[in-house]
Amino acid sequence: MLKLILIDSNCTLEDDTSFDKADKFYFHEIAAILNCSIQDVYSFREKFYQLYGKNVWEYHEIFWRALANHFGYKNNNEIIDMLYKVFLKFYEDVIQLYPNTLESLEKLKSNCKLVMVANGNSKRLMRLIKKFRLNDFFDDYVISSETPFKKPDRFMFEYALKKYNCRPDEVLMIGDRYDNDIKGALKCGFNTAMIVRCNNHDIVTKDKITYIGQTLEEIVMQIVNGEPFARTAFIVAGGKGSRLGELGIGHQKCMLPIWDNKPILQYVFETLKKNGCTNFVVAVSHLKEQIMNYFGNGHDLGIQIEYIEGQFQSTYDAIYHSLPKLSEKFIYMHGDILFDPALVRELNNQSVANNSSCIAVIKNKNIHLTHAQMDLNDHYKVTAIDLTERDEHYPYTFLGVGVYYKSDFLDNYDGNNLGMVEKFIDQKLQKGENICATIYEGAWRHFETVADYEVAKNEFEWAVVKSDK
Repeated sequence: MLKLILIDSNCTLEDDTSFDKADKFYFHEIAAILNCSIQDVYSFREKFYQLYGKNVWEYHEIFWRALANHFGYKNNNEIIDMLYKVFLKFYEDVIQLYPNTLESLEKLKSNCKLVMVANGNSKRLMRLIKKFRLNDFFDDYVISSETPFKKPDRFMFEYALKKYNCRPDEVLMIGDRYDNDIKGALKCGFNTAMIVRCNNHDIVTKDKITYIGQTLEEIVMQIVNGEPFARTAFIVAGGKGSRLGELGIGHQKCMLPIWDNKPILQYVFETLKKNGCTNFVVAVSHLKEQIMNYFGNGHDLGIQIEYIEGQFQSTYDAIYHSLPKLSEKFIYMHGDILFDPALVRELNNQSVANNSSCIAVIKNKNIHLTHAQMDLNDHYKVTAIDLTERDEHYPYTFLGVGVYYKSDFLDNYDGNNLGMVEKFIDQKLQKGENICATIYEGAWRHFETVADYEVAKNEFEWAVVKSDK
């Protein structure tokens, strides 16, 4: 049971993009203090970036000291302090928290001590704390400028552990960086939660992370329900594309270029990465070199890809032989289906709430998906499934994406792993076990025929994909 939760600040609670996007009108006041032009201040900052890398250097007093020195106020602490106070006032005015941060903290503090563990200057962080009344949530603060240490040093994590007399397994560290937040906490034996936002520079490939999510809200939901989100994915990308005619002969179907000349499969990777999934096992067969040569190990996309090759009898066969490479809960997805990325979050939520695998289905209305069809009860549980595909006997069709438990395959394997992956649903139903479903009513694109491809390609960039970037 968790008794103590340590939480990072920058890019975990505070949205530093709100500061970066703000109009730097306070540079007028900075220029007046230094008796120079505003352009002089901007020029100095650009040169500073070139020398030391683009960062939010304004957060740190060393930047303001260097600026004062440059304009003839060498080590003039009165001027340096004046410049930094001007910045801090501006920072307090414009900085924002990520959406639903305070509500998430409220849920966490009901059962645990909360301690902010942050690298940075306490003068700045105290402005953030004051603005959003974070003292209402946090019991303590460990800020690097107030200690001889900074993350990932053990002191930053163990200070609160010792103060509140907790065991390591009773502590959770929540942060957005593997090198500072997660690595240091793991060394202390803590549980860890990593927020993977679109602007993360870390590649999350570490199996020891307890929770992974795109927002603090998602992490909290996992903690409250006691179940982490799926963090690995199995992608089926070996089809021959027989209904694509000449296109299918020369191209692996999921490698056909669409918007921005990206292959379909790249949008699949990006959709799942937005949901904190960065470890992929990809089943390849037909024209596999096109996929493997283009994506390699996934490093350029900030993900990790492992390929499974072979003459598998079926998709069920392929996934069964891939189980050792997958986490206990994983995402299953066809490499030629696209949809609103929010669907993956809904599947994860439903899977947690029902403690079962969860699949996405769509209503059978003028669709041509050749996937398994099924019926649901009023509680969104699958009651019947037809694996013969296309006969429209049941009102819903499997979309091609789901959140699965590895145990569903291990427990139901009967030595005859033929047929489509959804065979495990039929096996569970025969044993009287539940599997839940989400009825998806949003936009989606499937690439099975030449017409499918031409229609989607002419859309330039599909609105749902673009809106969730």
